[in-house]
Amino acid sequence: MRACRLMAVKSTLAARVDSICGDPSGKTGRSLKDEIHTKIEKWQEPPPAK
Repeated sequence: MRACRLMAVKSTLAARVDSICGDPSGKTGRSLKDEIHTKIEKWQEPPPAK
């Protein structure tokens, strides 16, 4: 559920940037994608041992 919400938020931001031609190089989209991958990988890590 958290991953779906994260994807929705980031894709909305990417669509807004794309609609105003804010980043023709695509750097913003790639950084958003990298941020999504990083967060999901972090969530999949096992919790620290007590």
